[in-house]
Formats: sequence, structure tokens, C-alpha cells
Amino acid sequence: TLAVSYREDSESVDAVIDIIVSSRPVDESALSIVLKAMDVKADKKLLLVVPSLSDKARALFDYYKTYDVYVIECQTISEINEALFDILTSLAKIKLKEA
Repeated sequence: TLAVSYREDSESVDAVIDIIVSSRPVDESALSIVLKAMDVKADKKLLLVVPSLSDKARALFDYYKTYDVYVIECQTISEINEALFDILTSLAKIKLKEA
């Protein structure tokens, strides 16, 4: 789990990024990202999983849409690396615009 903040004057974290790699679809334990985000008062929640969410986990994320978790399902760790790089680059650009 990564907690990313680009605002120096804030008591909250801007994004929590959780990465789960498994040999089979990730179960509903992936919902723990919601509690992690609440713990640090994160504005954004991103979940990156390999290889995918289980049907039950996907249904729970759909049901709890109010938690606003953005899920990226990747097939390989390389895809996770690329997605994480893109996310961190985007956050860095936001920080530069605010400076």
C-alpha cells in the first residue's frame, strides 16, 4: 500500500494505492483499501490487482460505489509497474501545476 500526498499544507493524504498480486482472482479482502483510505483520510483510492477481481469482489465494489475506488485489473506485474508509473506521473504533474 502506498499513501501519496502532493499538498504540503494538508492533514490528509491525496491518494492511497493498494497493489495485490495473486495467482487467482482477488477476493473481497481487496475491500480493505476502503479502511486504509479512511485511516489516512485519502481523497482518492486506487486498487491495482493481478490477475483480476473475483466476481464476488467486483459485485461488492459495484455495490459500494460510494467509496469511489478506482480498480485497475492487470494481467502481469509489468502492467502494474506501467500503471503505477502513469499514476505517480499524473500526481507529480498536479503538484507542479499547484506550485
